[in-house]
Amino acid sequence: MKLGKLLLILGQSRCGSSMVAGICAEHGLWTGPTKRADNRNINGFYENNIINKASRVRFGYLIDSGRQANPRAFPWRKFVHDTIEEQGCVEDEKWLIKDFALYYSIWTNFDPVVITVRRDVESTFASRQRLGWKLHEKGIKAASSFMDVLENKRHVHRVDSQQIIDGDYQQLEVPLKKMGIHLNEKIVKDFIQPDYWRCGK
Repeated sequence: MKLGKLLLILGQSRCGSSMVAGICAEHGLWTGPTKRADNRNINGFYENNIINKASRVRFGYLIDSGRQANPRAFPWRKFVHDTIEEQGCVEDEKWLIKDFALYYSIWTNFDPVVITVRRDVESTFASRQRLGWKLHEKGIKAASSFMDVLENKRHVHRVDSQQIIDGDYQQLEVPLKKMGIHLNEKIVKDFIQPDYWRCGK
């Protein structure tokens, strides 16, 4: 099976990456079976269950270590190809992966269009505290700094989650256009949950 174009959405935890991934999925990008919605993300997480779990097993839990993944440690491309084909992705179908930013290197040989979803780290820590989660300061700060560097690359597009919540969708237009997709404002408006973002995140 020939893989279609990949949209890779990177974040740093509690930054709005699930919201952005969900918006893009609603525009028709294939995701495969994903982590179900719960009170932490009421629209869903948009993380491919099998691929997400495998990346943590093969490359480590990078939110703990703050280091970047070593893609030479495992034949990742073949594993992903075989997995998404088994999950029902078809020839040339455009697809989406959402991942923690420090796993970027395992996706580079898929030649993705990349979105970095940004939120200030203090708000990320506050959100994790409200949920009773470990802060993972080292990993989250490393991911944020790494995205600062990535955004100098032409194929990487920054999206500030608060701008989306506030009704400014301009930052999404270019990466979606590169995927051959026209941004539909109604889809975005119908998907986002401004009150949940302000109160729950």
